[in-house]
Amino acid sequence: MWCIPPKQSAEFVFHMEDVLEVYHRPYDPKRPVVCMDKTFKQLIGETRDPLPARPGAVERYDHVYTRNGVASLFMACEPLAGWRHVAATAQRCRSDWAMFIRDLLDGRYRDAERVVLVMDPSRKRFAFRRAQHPLARLPLPGVPASRSQAPGRPA
Repeated sequence: MWCIPPKQSAEFVFHMEDVLEVYHRPYDPKRPVVCMDKTFKQLIGETRDPLPARPGAVERYDHVYTRNGVASLFMACEPLAGWRHVAATAQRCRSDWAMFIRDLLDGRYRDAERVVLVMDPSRKRFAFRRAQHPLARLPLPGVPASRSQAPGRPA
C-alpha cells in the first residue's frame, strides 16, 4: 500500500519519478523490469470438527484455533512480458527472500544482463546483504518511502 507523505517532499517526488521512468522503458529481454513483493500469512488449524451445513444454515466453525506457524508468500511479475510467479514457503525465514531472488536470477533471468527490480524500499538493504549474485545485475530504482519509515532513513 502506498502512502503519500503528509507534507511536500522533494525526496519522495525524486524517487517516484525514478520508478515512473522505469515503467516507461520499452521491453528489453536482456534488461527486464521485475516487480516483487512479499507477505506473511498465519497458518491456523481447527481444534474441533466443523458442524456440517444443513438446509438454511452454512457449515459452522468454532472460533478457537491452533497456530501452526507463519508462511511467506513471494510474488514477482514482469508486466511487459505478461509473466508472474508466486512462491510460498512453509515457514518464515530471513533467507527465504534471498533464495527467491536467487531462483529468479538462476532460472528465468539467467541470460539477462541486468534485472531491474522494483520493490518496497524496506527490502533494498536486505537485498544487498543477502543476494549471492553480482549486484550489477540488480539495479534497484529508488522507490519512495512510505510514512511508516522513520524520517531520514535511506530508501
